[in-house]
Amino acid sequence: MNTLRKNGSAVRAAGERQLVQKLMNTKAFQRLREVSFLGSIDYYNLHHSRSNTWNFSRSDHVLGVLELARCLLNKIAFSEEERYLIISVAICHDMGHSPFSHSTENVYRKLNPAIDHKAVLEIVLLDNSMGVSKVLTDFNIDVSKVISISIGIDNNLSWIFHNPINIDTLDGMQRFLLSFRLPPPFNARQAVESVASLFLGNRNLSKREVENLDNFWRVKGAFYDQFLQRGKYAEFERAYMSFLTSKKKFIDAGDYLKRDNELAEEIGLLPSLGAEGFSVPSKTDMHQAARFHIDSSVKLHSIADLYVRYGRGKGAK
Repeated sequence: MNTLRKNGSAVRAAGERQLVQKLMNTKAFQRLREVSFLGSIDYYNLHHSRSNTWNFSRSDHVLGVLELARCLLNKIAFSEEERYLIISVAICHDMGHSPFSHSTENVYRKLNPAIDHKAVLEIVLLDNSMGVSKVLTDFNIDVSKVISISIGIDNNLSWIFHNPINIDTLDGMQRFLLSFRLPPPFNARQAVESVASLFLGNRNLSKREVENLDNFWRVKGAFYDQFLQRGKYAEFERAYMSFLTSKKKFIDAGDYLKRDNELAEEIGLLPSLGAEGFSVPSKTDMHQAARFHIDSSVKLHSIADLYVRYGRGKGAK
């Protein structure tokens, strides 16, 4: 029996590795290698702060999300179909992002409110020329389910990518700090293990585990409130968006599917944009934002409790 179980696990692991490799070889994934994770901020750092920052691509982030997904899969006994869906979403969920990521989309959505990265994701996953639909079909994976989980409307698995302590944002906040060579004050893998325990309902979280989740939430709040809303980097992002607005008057899905360098060349984006010296954020900048609050009176016993303990006010994402 043990031999059969081991053989079955080996076959499953081989199938999952093959799925990952084939999705990574698609045209849609390869584009993400040339789309910056922090958008215009990465563009600034690449040209002005390379000595004390690191640059990550959207594909780097996707692989980080995949690693956290694997951590979750090791803790929860999902069915084979669910495992394939989770792996597929981890790899595919960002395939609709525009060049320079959110920095550009903030402008694109004003130019054409009818389209965003979620709509483009659906186009990518259904367009045979992008290669993804064939891979998913070959593995008997429902493309519509990958889309619904990615955009948060699936009732069974969306929580993995969309609850307050989700694997997408856990890697995102960790990667944001690492971009500035700052050690994250939370452990992403431990957070995933804590979320898995809440899903299984088999134990109460320890004080240390709760503190770890709280620290992640404080970093997320600081990122949105301090980093994106004020300070020199926020000023540069606004300068980039203003420049892009002056150059683009209409966009469609094709504009989303360009690479950073393609958009930069098209609009004549120069490294000299906003060339004043910007200071790297320090640990002291990472205080909690009012819009991201923690209700410490709420004890964590289930996934549902995460939505109550970790609140997001008006304007927070």
